[in-house]
Amino acid sequence: AEIDKIMKGASNFYSSKVTSEGRGRFPGQEKYNVAVGGYTVPTNIEGAVEDVEDIVKAWKSTEAAAYTSDIGSKWRSVFGVSNSSGGQTFPSGALVTDDPPVGTCCDGDAEWLNEFGDNPIKTPFQDGHYIYIVVPGGGAGNSASSPTIFVADLESPGDYYKKYAP
Repeated sequence: AEIDKIMKGASNFYSSKVTSEGRGRFPGQEKYNVAVGGYTVPTNIEGAVEDVEDIVKAWKSTEAAAYTSDIGSKWRSVFGVSNSSGGQTFPSGALVTDDPPVGTCCDGDAEWLNEFGDNPIKTPFQDGHYIYIVVPGGGAGNSASSPTIFVADLESPGDYYKKYAP
């Protein structure tokens, strides 16, 4: 249920950027065709979304700890790794990082926090932490595709994740 709130925030953010910037994007994206996280920009966007979803589904806490999995280094913290407001914690040793800002634009965790009035949503799990990636959109005209966002709980990403593409 908490991930649903984050996905609703992602949808609202995307819609507001359509209005203010002319094309939608998600928190941390400089523009719609830029990835957030460590996955490379694909040439086959639909295939890339399927590949990422397969990786997420297989990423369970029972596999050598989700926190220290190499997969984690490709993901970004939704509300910031050092943000402890609202009781949010960051698991020790986790490889997830913040999304770095590009100049004065698109600081992922700052944009997420702003979307939620500086009140991060706390995961229901003691060792959980909300993380995300964005597979970029691309193309033009009738062949254009929107970016796809994945949000997961680091407690067990394969069990607790959602994806959304406008």
